[in-house]
Amino acid sequence: MSIRNWTDCQPYIGHDNILIHHILGPKGRGDEGDSARLEGEWALHRHSIQPGKQGDFHTHKSEHVFFVLAGTGKIQLGDKLYDIKVGDAVHVEPDIGHQNFNTGDSWLDLLVITSFSHVKD
Repeated sequence: MSIRNWTDCQPYIGHDNILIHHILGPKGRGDEGDSARLEGEWALHRHSIQPGKQGDFHTHKSEHVFFVLAGTGKIQLGDKLYDIKVGDAVHVEPDIGHQNFNTGDSWLDLLVITSFSHVKD
C-alpha cells in the first residue's frame, strides 16, 4: 500500500504549458524514481493549466482518461473541440491527437490516468 499526496511530487513542465505532477507509476519502467509503486501498467498524474494557456497538440501510444477536478476548458480530440467542466471524464484512445485548453478564469486541473497495458515495447 502507498499513500502519496500530489503536493509532495516535484512538478515539471510538459506539453508546452502544463504543470505536471507525476503521482504514481508502474514498477520497472526505470524513469519514475520513488513514484514507481504500481504493480499494473498504468500511471496517475495531475495536470494544471493556467488561465488562457493550452498544451500542445500531440498523440500517445497509450490510452488515457482526463478527469476535470477544477476549472473549465476545452479539449480537442482529432479535429473536434469539446467543452469540459468539473466532473467530466474524457477517454482518449491510443494514437488520437489531443490538446487541452484553459478557457476559464482559474486554473484548469485534470487528473490523468494512463494505461500502458497494450503498448508494445
